[in-house]
Amino acid sequence: MTQDEDKMKLLQPEAADGGKAVPEVYRSLNFRSLQDPYSHGAGDTMASRYSTLRADNLETMLNGGLERFYQKYEHLSRKINLQLPTPEVRFERLAFSVQVPASAEDHGTVGSHLRGIFTPWRRPAMVSKHALHPMSGVIKPGSLTLILANPGAGKSTFLKALAGKLKSSAKTKLGGQVLYSGLRGDEIDLIKLAGLVDQTDNHIATLTVRETFKFADMCVNGRPEDQPEEMRDIAALRTELFLQILGMEECADTVVGDALLRGVSGGERKRVTIGEVLVGGQSLFLCDEISTGLDSAATFDIIKSMRTWCKTLGGSAVIALLQPTPEVVEMFDDILMINEGHMMYHGPRTEILDYFEEKGFTCPPRVDPADFLIEVTSGRGQRYANGSIPVKDLPVSSEDFNNLFCQSAIYKKTDEAISKGFNEHQFESPEDFKKAKSVANLARSKEKSEFGLAFVPSTLLLLNRQKLVWLRDPPLLWGKLIEALIIGLVMGMIYFNVNSTYYLRMIFFSIALFQRQAWQQITISFQLRKVFYKQRPRNFFRTSSYAIAESIVQIPVNMAVSFVLGTFFYFMSGLTRTFEKYIVFYLVLLCFQHAISAYMTMLSSLAPSITIGQALAAISVSFFLLFSGNIILADLIPDYWIWMYWFSPISWALRANMLSEFSSDRYSPAVSKAQLESFSIKQGTGYIWFGIAVLIVYYFVFTSFNALALHFIRYEKFKGVSAKAMKQEEEAHNVYVEVSTPTPDGQGVGSTKAKGGGLPFTPSNLCIKDLDYYVTLPSGEERQLLRKITAHFEPGRMVALMGATGAGKTTLMDVIAGRKTGGRIVGDIYVNGELKDPANFSRITAYCEQMDIHSEAASIYEALVFSAKLRLPPNFTEEERMNLGGYAAYFGDLGVDSVKMLEYFASIPGTEEIRPQYNPATYMLEVIGAGIGRDVKDYSVEYKNSELYRKNRERTLELCEVSDEFVRHSTLNYRPIATGFWNQLGELTKKQRLTYWRNPQYNFMRVFLFPIFAVIFGTTFYQLSAGSVKKINSHIGLIYNSMDFIGVTNLMTVIEVTCAERAVYYRERMSNYYSPLPYSLSLWFAEIPYLIVVIILFVTIEYWLVGWSDNAGDFFFFLFVFYLYTSACTYIGQWMSALMPNEKVANVAVGALSCLFNLFSGYLLPRTAMKAGYKWFTYLMPSSYSLAALVGVQFGDNQDIIAVTSGNVTTNMTVAHYIEKTYDFRPERKYNFMVGLIVIWFVVQLAIYLTFKYVSHLKR
Repeated sequence: MTQDEDKMKLLQPEAADGGKAVPEVYRSLNFRSLQDPYSHGAGDTMASRYSTLRADNLETMLNGGLERFYQKYEHLSRKINLQLPTPEVRFERLAFSVQVPASAEDHGTVGSHLRGIFTPWRRPAMVSKHALHPMSGVIKPGSLTLILANPGAGKSTFLKALAGKLKSSAKTKLGGQVLYSGLRGDEIDLIKLAGLVDQTDNHIATLTVRETFKFADMCVNGRPEDQPEEMRDIAALRTELFLQILGMEECADTVVGDALLRGVSGGERKRVTIGEVLVGGQSLFLCDEISTGLDSAATFDIIKSMRTWCKTLGGSAVIALLQPTPEVVEMFDDILMINEGHMMYHGPRTEILDYFEEKGFTCPPRVDPADFLIEVTSGRGQRYANGSIPVKDLPVSSEDFNNLFCQSAIYKKTDEAISKGFNEHQFESPEDFKKAKSVANLARSKEKSEFGLAFVPSTLLLLNRQKLVWLRDPPLLWGKLIEALIIGLVMGMIYFNVNSTYYLRMIFFSIALFQRQAWQQITISFQLRKVFYKQRPRNFFRTSSYAIAESIVQIPVNMAVSFVLGTFFYFMSGLTRTFEKYIVFYLVLLCFQHAISAYMTMLSSLAPSITIGQALAAISVSFFLLFSGNIILADLIPDYWIWMYWFSPISWALRANMLSEFSSDRYSPAVSKAQLESFSIKQGTGYIWFGIAVLIVYYFVFTSFNALALHFIRYEKFKGVSAKAMKQEEEAHNVYVEVSTPTPDGQGVGSTKAKGGGLPFTPSNLCIKDLDYYVTLPSGEERQLLRKITAHFEPGRMVALMGATGAGKTTLMDVIAGRKTGGRIVGDIYVNGELKDPANFSRITAYCEQMDIHSEAASIYEALVFSAKLRLPPNFTEEERMNLGGYAAYFGDLGVDSVKMLEYFASIPGTEEIRPQYNPATYMLEVIGAGIGRDVKDYSVEYKNSELYRKNRERTLELCEVSDEFVRHSTLNYRPIATGFWNQLGELTKKQRLTYWRNPQYNFMRVFLFPIFAVIFGTTFYQLSAGSVKKINSHIGLIYNSMDFIGVTNLMTVIEVTCAERAVYYRERMSNYYSPLPYSLSLWFAEIPYLIVVIILFVTIEYWLVGWSDNAGDFFFFLFVFYLYTSACTYIGQWMSALMPNEKVANVAVGALSCLFNLFSGYLLPRTAMKAGYKWFTYLMPSSYSLAALVGVQFGDNQDIIAVTSGNVTTNMTVAHYIEKTYDFRPERKYNFMVGLIVIWFVVQLAIYLTFKYVSHLKR
């Protein structure tokens, strides 16, 4: 048989039992893999043991089932000697501890940071938190191990230890060792052996599911040239294969999405996280809580496919699950239990219940084994005591269970195996030992690349991905281009044929504004950094490839922006209109733009947070501006700061363009020299190209530093807890309570009334009648998500709304709760016989949403108290089921042990019977078609035609009528919001105050670093007199730059803080916690104390170092106006955060606004030189009022005589006259300017309130 014939035989459909041909039905019923949870009769067909997975383009590969595919794959791998290494994993005395603060009460606040600076000898007390206590065990090849543990028990730490992600450091200590077939992790390429699925779903929101899988596949596996031809067909379809296995084929071309971008559902996003690792082809999978957001049937199918992979190919999987169903647990070989870092059990699944029965605990028949085990090992298992051991002798603490297990026969057997080391006697066959030993083939060597793709293909792949990220953010791209167009036209209009004496400031600003545009790159890079932190440790790509791709993708955007802005400005401003000079001007702009963009990208890699990144950018921009040669001329810069002049990129660009302009033929040599010397530029024309070369060097240097920062710096912290929290955790384990569903009178059924009693409430019945919901697709076509849903929910009964992922559960809840912001709703919703009143409905309902959106700075207790003080909690009851597609499949009573629901489904012909001990919820979901890719009968039609539906509809229509049985909510005079204005304002202010106090990255930076830069500004202008025009202009430049520095820094950095809370505001506002007015006021109040401290420190230091007016009135007026301007900029930043759709667009908007503030401040072009057509713009800009007031109060009354040269004529005049004549800054109008600033300040506050009230960017 030829090689091609053999390959075709392996990949073609094969005969099933006895060589019979595979029936045609198998082309749509592909596989169920190993197990079938239903009981089967004698007449059971083979087809019933397969779940449906349509795979039209994988039909050949998957025909016969997933297990058969893996068998073919294994056979082919053996033939070409390319088998999967199957490691035996041993962990010996594995332990991990981390140093945490002894008290968390004042840790991570502005105060703690300041205390650390000023009292460095008083370090906070630290204690050692043991995340893992010493534990030992063996994970055998081909085994499936389940980790059962409470949240925070140490399972994530354990999985990271197995994946080699934990290291010893100054604050962490890793003990023991992990061996992979006898080899340490540092001796092999562990990344190719083990794949870790994280808890968090970090993905690029604008990529589709298929693109995310394909990118991971190409990065990890590549397409090696030396790959055997037999494997290429399989490798080419690897992405499609895992899309099918994970049931993602229907949403493969849907974007992943995030909190603000609509994409796949939460459960589907979790599957994307799983699939991104599975496509890597490792032989050891470590999965951390992969069932979060998945229905039990989908979890069942995914675990089944992983079990098939383990048993067929010999790989191993260690999977942590929360509350797995019995059917899922049954598929595991071993169970490992952890609590408080102690190993409670590690051994065969089949022996675990017997083991705990020996220890005095018995699992009741109707209790899930996983829940039983968790309760027992958490110290709450007294009710499961079987009496074989006195209650007082039962183990309670984690140490007790750990000690008992270490004395057990199961542990002793494992310990004995570990002591013998890795040898062939512990394997069932020499073949198994050979496969386990093949891990040695992954030994590190210089000849083997740790990456799946070579450098160039990897860089091109990343470049394509980065291109998609940019192209799928039209608001950002159009925002940049429109901003460039508007700013270019505005600058051209302002400087239209302006006098050459203003060329320095004009060209200076044409270059400087690109710093504002590059500033936006920090936000863009930060949003991708989490994904980079996830993918780079998995060797998806080289850091250099990522940095190069991130840099190159900006080139076309930068070229377009600089061309649009630069062209309009250049030809309108009156600069030399020759092609040669224009090209030099454009080339300088382009080189500077790339250099400063690379610098900002580098800052995003160096900074621990986006707030710190924005602050570093603001500081850098201010320094570059200060030492550019415009704010203070080069010959006035003190010797100890002159190095900053030669370092500043903007000084090289400014000097090059000024030399280029004044070297043109339109200027005589004498005029050119005089003009350049007046600007303190004394270099020759050779510095034009020298400056361009320096900017290009800066670009490559900053890009290289960005790559180094990404490679060596990681801002990922171990999430430990304080000693106080540890103590509270231990105390909590000694408390055991039972709760039950409350009835309208506040008493629980069969329970003791809790201390304090329940809150009184008005019983409500909720009815939905013929509810439809439609959304409009981008094509304009309407899609129906809910179809004629009719149901009722009566007081005193609890509802379980169940259905597969994508069934419409969240959609139905959103529609009922009034959370939908788009789409079309048809049908009626009644409350106590009245149509739902949105104003009242939020008062009687509480909606716990799927997405966890909370204020990160608030503790759990504070969040609960905040909610309790602003609203009242209601109750829901009853039982409901939903199937895929927005149809109701069952609505009715459960009955004791779900007997009524089971009887209903059993009455439908063709429905499988539930097998003994099977979970009714899982049974119901699988029957109606939940899980991955199943085709079943339409149970919604069965329900519509049933007697049960007829009775339910009659009852619903009855409850839709007004009845004396229930109070009409319209008669209760509910206010839309539970509490009054002052209570709302008080609680919101308290919350915002704590949020700001616990955000040291934002506020500590301002309080501590701004005074330092006041010292730098002050020493640069130290006691500089006002004895010449150059010096006067430099003083005005300093005031302008100080305003710009403090104002723009607050303008930019407040965006991230406000945007982080905006999603929380949307959630709380839709629940009517409060109204927009107190919320907007709380943002105002939160900033006040920090702004006051910052302005007092900054102004006081700078003011007296420079030596401005020593009049107390002048000083305090200066202080107050500076505060007004800075706070106005801060609140404008808050306004843009609320007004713009996302943080990136908000950065573009404030960048444009800051440009306008600068252009119309009266410094870059004095008011006296402005034309009447646009001069009125100055009255809209807070910068024009503040600069006029500040300069006027300092120099408006100065009667010192200075020499002023205009043309070739020199005139003596007073400083006050020069200020008035040149800038139109008059001291007698300073209070008018101050009032104008106050008016703008109040207008901004009103705009913030109106925006929060009427604008929402939440899309549902």
